This record gives sequence, C-alpha cells and structure tokens, in this order.
Amino acid sequence: MRTLTLILLLGTFGAVLWLPAWDEHALGQSGRADPRKIAAGREHSEALTPRSSRLVLGLLKREELQAYGLTKLSEEELDRLDQWILQLLLTMSATPSGELRPRSPVEEIAQNLQRQQMELELSDLRQRLTEIRQASAQLALELSRARLAAERRDLLAVTSFLFSAESSAARIQRVAQ
Repeated sequence: MRTLTLILLLGTFGAVLWLPAWDEHALGQSGRADPRKIAAGREHSEALTPRSSRLVLGLLKREELQAYGLTKLSEEELDRLDQWILQLLLTMSATPSGELRPRSPVEEIAQNLQRQQMELELSDLRQRLTEIRQASAQLALELSRARLAAERRDLLAVTSFLFSAESSAARIQRVAQ
C-alpha cells in the first residue's frame, strides 16, 4: 500500500505541475474572481467520485481523491492516470523494503503462466455456471409441469416429470463438483 501511495503522489504531483488550480480558472481578465465560476468549480470537484471502470483509482474514497489533489483532474485525465498507474504496477515489482524495480523476465514468465492458468479456470467456471443455470431452468420447468400434472391427477405424467427433475438435479450436482 505504501508503494501505491507513493505512485499516486508522484502522479498527482506531476499532474498538478501542468494544471492550474480551478480558482485560477475562475479569474477573469480583470483579475477578479467570478463567483459563478468558483461555485461551478467547487461543484465539479465535489461531483468527482471514483469510477468503477478505474481499476486503481476506483479503490480510493472521495476523501482520498481530495487529499491527493486528484479532484483537480478531468475525467479523461483521471482515466489516463489510472491506466498509467496500472501499467506501472504490471511492469514493476516491489522489494520488501518498498523500492520499485522493473520485473525480471523470469518474473514476467511466471506471472504470464499464472495469469493463463487463472484465465483457464475462469473460463471453466463460467462454462459450469452456464450449465448450472440451464439445468436449474430445466428443473424449474419440470417441477412446474409435475405440479400441473398432479393437479390434473395424471400420476403417469407426474412420475415422468419427477424423473426428469431428478435427472436435472443430478446434472447440477455433477457440474457443481
């Protein structure tokens, strides 16, 4: 977390050097402040919240964004900063002392293998979830048909639908393992 804070501070410091404060934008040619522009700037800074699409900055609270001075940045600048920090995190490695260093090729290969394995597992889990959803929908349909057959007092149809429901339940159990 110390490394992330350092990265955020460095990125914020660099962004603050290139961007004037919103109060300076509110100054007219006469040098006097326009209260409407100041109020609009305050509303803009208060309205900024972390977007869920931002992987790194999305983890910060509104108070943290304000403390780091990130509320001065536009949405586009925040998106670019988030992408830059994410790229930095993906290509750098932290030592136990907290120093950042580029990842070695061995670390990159190990990380890529681990990522590929996790992607395969995720794909398998998604496929299983799809099968479970289909089987549960089939189970609900068969139970519904069995209930209607029971209301008609058609015992042969009830038995048939219950056997089908048992088959769907067994399929769900098999896929869930």
